[in-house]
Amino acid sequence: MSTLIFNDKRWRQMLDFDGLVWEGNLRPTDVDLVFEFGRKNLCIMGEIKSGDARLPVGQRKLLENYSKVHEASGILTPVFLARHNTPIDEDVMVQDCIIDSYYTGGKWTVDGKRTVKQFMTKYVDAAIHPDAHCFDCKSFKTCISNKDADDDDEMACPLFERKV
Repeated sequence: MSTLIFNDKRWRQMLDFDGLVWEGNLRPTDVDLVFEFGRKNLCIMGEIKSGDARLPVGQRKLLENYSKVHEASGILTPVFLARHNTPIDEDVMVQDCIIDSYYTGGKWTVDGKRTVKQFMTKYVDAAIHPDAHCFDCKSFKTCISNKDADDDDEMACPLFERKV
């Protein structure tokens, strides 16, 4: 059991949203992961799905809209979809889930290589240690999001078409 869960029984308790459907098909949704680094102008959001479960259209739009609104106000907000194949009777270690795709700068990009921990570390390190990454690009989100998962030493900077 996670040390981050304070009340395991409440955490496992299902929330029933029956009666909260409007216009025929509008329903509540949730987001599995949100980290807001307020002083660093960074917010990371993620959804975790099992196997090949699809990301519902409404949930995808919600994540995209949050990212767009935050980024328009100067807060970098990468959003990701990650997957796992953990048996249903075992807890899912989110840090080890594989990034299926991510959304930033108005577009989705397929990944399939990095874990959630690796993905988040690239953004957090860039926000906390700007000298270690491409902050001279005016907008480090493009550089960070295009960084190859296996390349820890340099990243392609599409804004200036050079290595940093």
